[in-house]
Formats: sequence, C-alpha cells, structure tokens
Amino acid sequence: FRPRDGGVEHLAIVIGEPDTNGPVLARLHSECFTGDLLGSLKCDCGDQLRGAITAIAEDGGGVLLYLAQEGRGIGLVNKMPTSN
Repeated sequence: FRPRDGGVEHLAIVIGEPDTNGPVLARLHSECFTGDLLGSLKCDCGDQLRGAITAIAEDGGGVLLYLAQEGRGIGLVNKMPTSN
C-alpha cells in the first residue's frame, strides 16, 4: 500500500489461496529487522512472524499485513546485542 502523502509503504502478502467465502486468517505484523532477519534474542518478533506464516499455510491461505513500522518503538540500536 502506497499512501498518497508519500509516507512509508506497507505490504499485504497473500499466502496460499484463502477462502474468501468466510473469515480469512490474517497476521498484522510490525517490521522488526533484528527479530525477523537476524534472530535477535531480545524480541520474539521473528518467531511470531514465522509462526503466523506456518499457521496461515496450514489453514490453506490467508494474508500477512507487514507494516513498515518498528512495533515497540525502542529503535534498532536498543535491540542490538551488547558486549560487557
């Protein structure tokens, strides 16, 4: 989805073939670079995303709404591992 005001784009990803004659399984997910891509131990975002994709696939289809916003609002640096 591309807003008219030039704001950030969000994605709607259709997985499988959802049956639109009834409720469709959906996941609303805020992007998380460290959790989704790097497997950060400071959050469970990646596990939630992979679990949702698995559940949608097992149901035969659904929609993943991937929001271009960092959900917790703590910023990328605060989710990076630190050394002592």
